[in-house]
Amino acid sequence: MPARLAVCAVLLLAGCNHVTALTVGIPATQPRTTRAAVAVPDTATKPLPLPSTWEVPDTFSLSSLQRPDTPDSEMFKLTLFKSSAAEARVVGALLEVVNGMESERAELINRKAQTLGFALIGIWSQQTAERYGNALQNRGLVVDISPE
Repeated sequence: MPARLAVCAVLLLAGCNHVTALTVGIPATQPRTTRAAVAVPDTATKPLPLPSTWEVPDTFSLSSLQRPDTPDSEMFKLTLFKSSAAEARVVGALLEVVNGMESERAELINRKAQTLGFALIGIWSQQTAERYGNALQNRGLVVDISPE
């Protein structure tokens, strides 16, 4: 009987590779570590030297945000004041009147006006600010147009 067990053990181990034969009792799902090959250059390379001066553009200049058709014209602020108008009416009016206004921005302006008493809608040329202000006033909102 023990001879048969020895023959079975030899047959079982003969079908396995060397690593599996030595890892009896370790689950097969356990990850095995592998080593990655690293490429090494033939010669050492030196990085390029850093420049002696740095040219950093002024990205926070508001003058670059002005439209080219009104380079020297005075800009005007359009301010919304707290009123008894319903929130949906205020947000809807802002979305209808102000070109490119997103709903999140309109809701934020309305919340600021209701909590602080006023909120800046935007800054435009006098003609645009007056056009937006008149349209918002026609919808029952309280707004002010003033020079920046």
